Amino acid sequence: MNVKKSVTRYARTAGALLGATLLTLGLSTDAYAATGQLQWTGSQGVEWTRTNPTSGVCGTFRDTVATYVRNHTDQRVLLYRQFGCSGNYYDLCQSCSTDQTTTYYSYRLYS
Repeated sequence: MNVKKSVTRYARTAGALLGATLLTLGLSTDAYAATGQLQWTGSQGVEWTRTNPTSGVCGTFRDTVATYVRNHTDQRVLLYRQFGCSGNYYDLCQSCSTDQTTTYYSYRLYS
């Protein structure tokens, strides 16, 4: 067996072991659940509630946009005017709510 084939075989084996290890252990993230409820009124006037929402992850307001948001969690929430947690945002404190004149498309909780 020549050196090139040995190196290729070694690299494939190492890559497979690394991939298996990552799948077994999972990738570490900083996301965890906030305690409490994030509530909002959708564009059609329907009330929605998300209990113990994930912190540190961009979320959407289900199948709607939010026109009135109430934060009853133990964390602050950034409310974005665009999908994907991009663009202008409003920083909503704990136990606070928004007015009903702005439309929000996505959010991210943080401590």
